[in-house]
Amino acid sequence: MSKRHGMHVRPADHTMGLITLIRNVLRAPPTTSDAQFVPREPKRIDVYGPKGIRRFVRTIIGCTHSRSHPEDFFVVHELLMRKDWSAGHANGDAEPMHEDLPEVEGEASMEDGGEDESGAEDNNEHEDMEDDAEDEGEALWEEPSAPAAEGLHPNELPGTDFKANKRHFWRKILTMGAGGGEVIVDAGPIIHRDPCIGYVFTALPSDDPHPDAPLYNPRKLVVLGDTSDPRHLIPLCSRPSPSLLVHEATDAFIPTSVDPQSKRSRELVMEKCVERGHSTPEMAGSFAREIGAKRVVLNHLGSRFPAPLANNGPRLRGAVLKEMERQASESWGGGFVRAALDFTRITIPPDRVLDEAEEGEGGEGGGSNGSGGGGERRPRARGRGTGRGRGRGERGWEGRKREGAVSSDRSLSQGAYGSGRHVHKKAKEGDDG
Repeated sequence: MSKRHGMHVRPADHTMGLITLIRNVLRAPPTTSDAQFVPREPKRIDVYGPKGIRRFVRTIIGCTHSRSHPEDFFVVHELLMRKDWSAGHANGDAEPMHEDLPEVEGEASMEDGGEDESGAEDNNEHEDMEDDAEDEGEALWEEPSAPAAEGLHPNELPGTDFKANKRHFWRKILTMGAGGGEVIVDAGPIIHRDPCIGYVFTALPSDDPHPDAPLYNPRKLVVLGDTSDPRHLIPLCSRPSPSLLVHEATDAFIPTSVDPQSKRSRELVMEKCVERGHSTPEMAGSFAREIGAKRVVLNHLGSRFPAPLANNGPRLRGAVLKEMERQASESWGGGFVRAALDFTRITIPPDRVLDEAEEGEGGEGGGSNGSGGGGERRPRARGRGTGRGRGRGERGWEGRKREGAVSSDRSLSQGAYGSGRHVHKKAKEGDDG
């Protein structure tokens, strides 16, 4: 692992493992007995996250006197929000801002830019940043939690302070690879009671010089942090529509037919979940439908839903997870939904561009969606739908609207997010993050 993207900072369950991760990636300081061994390649890990992540990492590593090999380094990059977003979305109780935003052109973020792996040059030169350049002296952005190039730990290199553009996005904060096969990372803020970020990873297909080689669409992964409303990210989730959405499902209404001990009503679960800045499986499914996602993985499951181990009622716990998957699938209308456990792996197969003959035959073998592939280690749920758009075929992503792509003015007013958007309240002290 060389890159780590953080969602938000405050709750300990999102941050305390970061320090041990950094220490495990970097090598231990050498000793005199190490001289007989052939030196390994130097290690480096880059950490991306909202304001506060740099100060947190630097403080904990410094206070614990942690030291690593002198040739190994960590780098912490902060994604700085504009002050108008921070002021308007304090405690997650403001209305989403995406409705009036123009649709983001997918090609703009995928074709221009340099080879700087840090993404700093790309971010500053992106067209969305040009209008902001004249206003940099007006302190439109929040200040970083610690100077990027001052007060460095001996194993730390200067990071980058990425400033959100006028549409409150961070474009191309990271570009890895060259000459085909690049992975591009964009990000944007999402609604939670604390500042929180969602990331969009776009994997471009590798170049194949053979003239008869098949063409492939990009694969896009949307990975959200804690949120009760991620709709601000909709412009980043089109052209192409996401191959996979990873969405939190902190709480869920479980009927007594699944759990005889269940006592909470659906309305109470929804109200409390949104009040605390979180989502239910139904809300995850609604967002998946809105962005045309092809697969959905539910994560950040609440502690009331432990994994189905042998000592905690595996049949009941497994049934609860299946019920959460069912609720998300029903709200979504697609097929592939999985409640993630530790070390769950999801395979996103290549999405081949179909020719017209294949389109007429029903699209077999390419243009996959919720029902078509995506291998993983657990048995697939029964009753999977065929997914949206199967058999219609997709002729590639450049310059064409893909099935399921959306524009930024669409609303979830009839979905789970719409029903919960007016019940945002400041969570009680002591609630889980």
